Amino acid sequence: MLQRILSQCIPYYILSIYLLEQIGNAYLDDDTNTRATIDYYWTHAMISKETHTAVQENCGFNGTYTGLCRTAIEAANNEKGLIDESNIYASFCWDASDPQKQHASV
Repeated sequence: MLQRILSQCIPYYILSIYLLEQIGNAYLDDDTNTRATIDYYWTHAMISKETHTAVQENCGFNGTYTGLCRTAIEAANNEKGLIDESNIYASFCWDASDPQKQHASV
Protein backbone atom coordinates (compact mmCIF):
# COMPACT_ATOMS: atom_id res chain seq x y z
CA MET A 1 0.00 0.00 0.00
CA LEU A 2 2.76 2.44 0.92
CA GLN A 3 4.54 1.75 -2.38
CA ARG A 4 1.31 2.56 -4.24
CA ILE A 5 0.94 5.81 -2.30
CA LEU A 6 4.51 6.84 -2.97
CA SER A 7 4.26 6.01 -6.68
CA GLN A 8 1.14 8.13 -7.21
CA CYS A 9 0.32 11.74 -6.72
CA ILE A 10 -2.04 11.41 -3.74
CA PRO A 11 -3.29 14.50 -1.90
CA TYR A 12 -1.56 15.19 1.41
CA TYR A 13 -4.72 14.86 3.48
CA ILE A 14 -5.35 11.33 2.19
CA LEU A 15 -1.76 10.38 2.94
CA SER A 16 -2.11 11.88 6.43
CA ILE A 17 -5.25 9.87 7.11
CA TYR A 18 -3.59 6.69 5.86
CA LEU A 19 -0.52 7.23 8.04
CA LEU A 20 -2.59 8.12 11.10
CA GLU A 21 -4.64 4.98 10.68
CA GLN A 22 -1.44 2.96 10.55
CA ILE A 23 0.03 4.65 13.62
CA GLY A 24 -3.16 5.12 15.60
CA ASN A 25 -3.36 7.24 18.71
CA ALA A 26 -0.52 5.58 20.49
CA TYR A 27 0.81 7.01 23.73
CA LEU A 28 4.50 7.63 23.09
CA ASP A 29 5.97 9.17 26.24
CA ASP A 30 5.43 12.21 28.45
CA ASP A 31 8.00 14.35 26.66
CA THR A 32 6.69 13.66 23.16
CA ASN A 33 3.06 14.04 24.20
CA THR A 34 3.68 17.26 26.12
CA ARG A 35 5.59 18.83 23.21
CA ALA A 36 2.89 17.73 20.75
CA THR A 37 0.12 19.07 22.98
CA ILE A 38 1.76 22.49 23.25
CA ASP A 39 2.32 22.55 19.48
CA TYR A 40 -1.33 21.59 18.96
CA TYR A 41 -2.47 24.45 21.19
CA TRP A 42 -0.32 26.90 19.25
CA THR A 43 -1.20 25.71 15.75
CA HIS A 44 -4.90 25.91 16.65
CA ALA A 45 -4.61 29.46 18.04
CA MET A 46 -5.34 28.30 21.57
CA ILE A 47 -2.18 29.89 23.01
CA SER A 48 -0.07 32.87 22.02
CA LYS A 49 3.18 32.73 20.12
CA GLU A 50 4.93 34.16 23.19
CA THR A 51 3.69 31.34 25.40
CA HIS A 52 4.60 28.71 22.81
CA THR A 53 8.07 30.24 22.52
CA ALA A 54 8.44 30.28 26.32
CA VAL A 55 7.66 26.56 26.46
CA GLN A 56 10.07 25.78 23.62
CA GLU A 57 12.86 27.83 25.20
CA ASN A 58 12.41 26.60 28.78
CA CYS A 59 11.54 22.94 28.27
CA GLY A 60 14.12 20.46 27.06
CA PHE A 61 11.53 17.66 26.78
CA ASN A 62 14.14 15.28 28.12
CA GLY A 63 12.39 14.03 31.23
CA THR A 64 13.39 17.00 33.37
CA TYR A 65 10.90 19.83 33.86
CA THR A 66 12.52 22.89 35.42
CA GLY A 67 10.57 25.52 37.30
CA LEU A 68 10.60 27.80 34.26
CA CYS A 69 9.32 24.97 32.10
CA ARG A 70 6.49 24.12 34.47
CA THR A 71 5.56 27.81 34.66
CA ALA A 72 5.47 28.07 30.86
CA ILE A 73 3.32 24.93 30.53
CA GLU A 74 0.98 26.22 33.24
CA ALA A 75 0.68 29.51 31.31
CA ALA A 76 -0.21 27.55 28.16
CA ASN A 77 -2.90 25.60 30.02
CA ASN A 78 -4.32 28.82 31.48
CA GLU A 79 -4.41 30.51 28.05
CA LYS A 80 -6.07 27.47 26.50
CA GLY A 81 -8.85 27.75 29.01
CA LEU A 82 -11.64 25.33 29.70
CA ILE A 83 -12.48 23.69 26.37
CA ASP A 84 -12.82 20.20 24.99
CA GLU A 85 -9.39 19.65 23.45
CA SER A 86 -10.71 16.92 21.17
CA ASN A 87 -13.43 19.15 19.73
CA ILE A 88 -12.25 22.74 20.08
CA TYR A 89 -15.00 24.20 17.87
CA ALA A 90 -17.93 22.72 19.81
CA SER A 91 -19.87 24.45 22.52
CA PHE A 92 -18.99 23.65 26.10
CA CYS A 93 -21.80 22.26 28.23
CA TRP A 94 -22.61 23.02 31.84
CA ASP A 95 -24.90 20.89 33.99
CA ALA A 96 -27.61 23.29 35.18
CA SER A 97 -28.26 21.12 38.23
CA ASP A 98 -24.57 21.28 39.21
CA PRO A 99 -22.91 24.42 37.75
CA GLN A 100 -19.54 23.43 39.19
CA LYS A 101 -19.50 20.18 37.22
CA GLN A 102 -17.84 20.38 33.82
CA HIS A 103 -18.93 18.41 30.78
CA ALA A 104 -17.48 17.70 27.41
CA SER A 105 -18.72 19.40 24.30
CA VAL A 106 -22.13 18.85 22.76
